[in-house]
Amino acid sequence: MLVSCFTETSDAIFMPTNPTKQISQEPFCSIRLAEDHQLFLRNSVLVVPDFFTKEECHIFMDAADRSASVGSAAGKFYSNQPGLNRYPVRKLDLEAQMLSDSVLKDRLLPLLQRSSFCEELFGTSQPKDLKAFFSPGEPAVNRYITGGAIAPHIDREQLTLNVLLSEPGAFQGGGTAFWPQIDGSSPTEVDDEVVVLRPLQGTAIMFNGQVTHAGRAVSAGIRHAYVASFSLVSLE
Repeated sequence: MLVSCFTETSDAIFMPTNPTKQISQEPFCSIRLAEDHQLFLRNSVLVVPDFFTKEECHIFMDAADRSASVGSAAGKFYSNQPGLNRYPVRKLDLEAQMLSDSVLKDRLLPLLQRSSFCEELFGTSQPKDLKAFFSPGEPAVNRYITGGAIAPHIDREQLTLNVLLSEPGAFQGGGTAFWPQIDGSSPTEVDDEVVVLRPLQGTAIMFNGQVTHAGRAVSAGIRHAYVASFSLVSLE
């Protein structure tokens, strides 16, 4: 089943080697980054259309925009990257905080529990029993203005969730670029990207913490994205 969850662009920005297809018995679709791949665990990007509703996207966007309008210090987390401000959800309003907690506990973890790779990734088939530890400042809403981008990097957590919040037409450019996992390589030692994804509003992209990726520059408008990189750990 071909999944229509990406924007059409004049520069053929969505370039997987194979169409995005539903994986039998899995609650998501998969894009391969290389022939040497294993679902989610290596050279694999997962896609979940309509992971957020339009209303949920606006809760996060509006909270970040309100913070930006008053010059909140929360947006200085990525002050060294021109055109990008990151707003940690814990510093946004209560509605955004509660929604973020609910999405992760009641939507994402049950989805992962149904996956074929859950036990290999987390060491258990019951990820809801584990404690989530996030990358500094996350979960967060990334707010990109003209020129805003993120250089190639890896997140070094078990899982990264990235959900586009912006409506179609709210910005130009942007997108997330991905490179294959190559043992021993540095995220700064990358050739041309293999895949660049520009998803539709509310579409989730998930990948493991060793996948090199980057945020491509926004050329006009404002792009909002919800990001959460984390590892699950047993406290017992």
